[in-house]
Amino acid sequence: DQTNGSVKYYTKDYITEEMIGDVRGMWGFGLDSAANPDDYSVKTNTLTGTSITAADYVSGVRGWGIDFDGSSERLVLATASAGDVNFYGGQQFTVSAWVRMDVAPGSGDYDLIVGKHDQTSLQRQYAFNVHNDDADTTGNFIFGLSDESTVQGLTATVANDTVSQNIWYHIVGTYN
Repeated sequence: DQTNGSVKYYTKDYITEEMIGDVRGMWGFGLDSAANPDDYSVKTNTLTGTSITAADYVSGVRGWGIDFDGSSERLVLATASAGDVNFYGGQQFTVSAWVRMDVAPGSGDYDLIVGKHDQTSLQRQYAFNVHNDDADTTGNFIFGLSDESTVQGLTATVANDTVSQNIWYHIVGTYN
C-alpha cells in the first residue's frame, strides 16, 4: 500500500527506497554515522550506540552493517516521542531489518533483534528475536506483540532450525 509505507524498486544494478506515508523511522548504517545512526525519516530520531566502535562496522547487504557482540553492544532510541514508536490496539505497523547471525544464541536463549519494551517490567510491546530451541548452530525468528496492560500477546514464528549462520535474511513483521 503506497500510502502507508515505503516502496522499494529493484533491478539488477539499482535499488532505491522511497518513504511514502507514515514512516516512523528508517536507519541506515554507514561509517559517517559513527555509533549514532541518523533516522532518514521525517521523524529524525537518532539511535544512540553503546560500546559500538568503527571496528564494529562490517560489509552489509547494501553498504555497511553493524556487528553486535551479543552482550554489551546495542542501539537505543531514547529520545523518540511515544507516538513515534508506540502501536496500541488496532494500529497497523511493520518492523523490518536485515540480519545475519554469526553465532547462534545458546540453547533455549533468545537474542533480541529489534523491540520496544519497558525495562522496569516484563511488559513488551513488540519484539523480533532469533531463538535457539536446542544446542545446535541454527535458530528461528520470532515476532511477538503484547498488550502492555494485560501482558497478553500474539507470536509468529518460523519453523525451528531454519536460520543458519553467516546468511543474510530480510525479516518483516506486520500487524494489520
